[in-house]
Amino acid sequence: MKQSIKVNLLIFLIIAVIAFVLSSAFASVVVIDNSDAKKITAIENDSFEPHQIEEVPVIIPKVENTTDNTTDFNNFTSDIIEVADDTWNSILGD
Repeated sequence: MKQSIKVNLLIFLIIAVIAFVLSSAFASVVVIDNSDAKKITAIENDSFEPHQIEEVPVIIPKVENTTDNTTDFNNFTSDIIEVADDTWNSILGD
């Protein structure tokens, strides 16, 4: 392949990557909120008409953690260290 074709392909690739990065950045900055838009809902005679739909409040219950996982984690890591030491000592022949 000619050198000029390789350069043109490389330039095209660089421009394509830059365009993709810019479009992704722009899409992440611009957020379109359609939560309060009119929605098409079915009515009694099977036709669809736009109606304003009210936002439903979401209630998230507070989670209380009553267990203490720190001691479990410490016991678990101690067991792993002990097994690793035993394995290492058996490899060395101590």
